[in-house]
Amino acid sequence: MKLLLKTVLIVSFCFISNANSEKVSFPRVGEMLKLDNPEKNPPDEIIGNIYYPNTNASKYPAVLVIHGTGGVGYRTKKIKDKFIENEIAVLEIDLYKSRKQSPGSKNRMEVASYLPDVYGALAWMANNEKIDFNKIGLTGFSLGGGLGLYLSIGAHPWAYGGYPWDNIYPKAIVAWYPVCVSFNTRFNQRINYLKKTEIQQSLPISNLKIIAPTKDDYEDNPKTECKKFVNNYYGKQNDEIVWLVDNGTHGFDGDPKKGTFKYRDIGKNITTTTSEKLGDEYREKTVNYFKSIFNNN
Repeated sequence: MKLLLKTVLIVSFCFISNANSEKVSFPRVGEMLKLDNPEKNPPDEIIGNIYYPNTNASKYPAVLVIHGTGGVGYRTKKIKDKFIENEIAVLEIDLYKSRKQSPGSKNRMEVASYLPDVYGALAWMANNEKIDFNKIGLTGFSLGGGLGLYLSIGAHPWAYGGYPWDNIYPKAIVAWYPVCVSFNTRFNQRINYLKKTEIQQSLPISNLKIIAPTKDDYEDNPKTECKKFVNNYYGKQNDEIVWLVDNGTHGFDGDPKKGTFKYRDIGKNITTTTSEKLGDEYREKTVNYFKSIFNNN
């Protein structure tokens, strides 16, 4: 049985990348029960845009796209356009604008704080008559990729309240450079928060891919951190879950006009070298992966 939500839709009749675009807003769903720094004044609603391919399908497969710390921009537009070309609808949410904030690390909260935003988006998608309930996916970048990993290992009553896992969840997830080391260290220290044994016994999402650049300055060991995450929760036999991006940096799929640049975040100096070729290659892989999953549902 699908979760029924009061949803506000503001329709704008515009055509973007061969898509019909509508502004949407919806309530968050549930709450995180244990966080170091819980959000004090969460927004009543999350806002975003839904993009439907400009075709005559009665229902569309759809992917939820979640931006990174830098907010909605080049990389979310590029992946959105790629999905639309392949007749897959896109719901793009804006975590910062929903809170009337500017993008950036200054306003970024603990990643798990945004989970009710994501659950609200998935619930909205599941109740949208234009979206195929059995063909919903999720992809995110950095911060958004981390949210994808949270979903991939599920939510449990002792960690998260109010989300109907039995009937609303993405059928597949592609997490772009999600900083796996944070899951391998903090999670292991929080055994009462995330009970690894229970998680391993009840993984809700088996269709997972992690895009892990081999020169990601966020990771202590870029070539192994995401594989370690997979080993911890999915087992050693699932190494194919990780797509290692040779010579890729964190955010390699960004605007190629920026070239190579450095910035400081969470106490680290991060180097990004954008690559149009690598970006296009992994956007293609991402879309083809979702198509393969959707075609089997």
